[in-house]
Amino acid sequence: MKRVFFVIAFLCFLTHTYSQHVVVLDSAWMFVSEDGDTCYEAITERHPKTEKTFKKAEAFFKKGKLEKAKELYDKAVEMDPKYYDAIMARAEFHEASGALDLAIKEYTLAIKMLPCEKKPHLERGRVHLTQEHWGSAIQDFQAYLKWSTINAEIYPMMATAMFATKNDAAACKFLEKGIKLDDDVSQKMFDERCK
Repeated sequence: MKRVFFVIAFLCFLTHTYSQHVVVLDSAWMFVSEDGDTCYEAITERHPKTEKTFKKAEAFFKKGKLEKAKELYDKAVEMDPKYYDAIMARAEFHEASGALDLAIKEYTLAIKMLPCEKKPHLERGRVHLTQEHWGSAIQDFQAYLKWSTINAEIYPMMATAMFATKNDAAACKFLEKGIKLDDDVSQKMFDERCK
């Protein structure tokens, strides 16, 4: 009798554990990087008012009414501080308006929220490159490359930062990767700097 009870209890435990994993998988994305790292990102539903505010901000941004768009992006983030899309939009707004330090701050917040998402790494790296913060740009581009190696534009940007830090051999290797993806910019930089 004790064995039967133990088996039933064990099966209940397994079933309960399994159902928890199903719930987790129903509410999260799983990503696996090129080197086998796994990362989960929670999927959350937005309140309809927050979503509506964000969509209004997007519409104003597309019409060129930037101050109104920023006001609504801020309101959407205030309504939901973990609203990734609104934070990214605000970062892009700051970048477009030349407030690069604020853009970096917003991209950093987006990275903390969704560390597996490659876009904020790319965009923050691009801002660092613009500011000639070579080491920070390289770190962001490396983080981006951990999750995606098929975007040809990353290779000449990485090479630019590598050349600036006098790491010409590594820069040329990155350009060769871009060339394999038929990137003309990588080819031109390689011809100018690596031959």
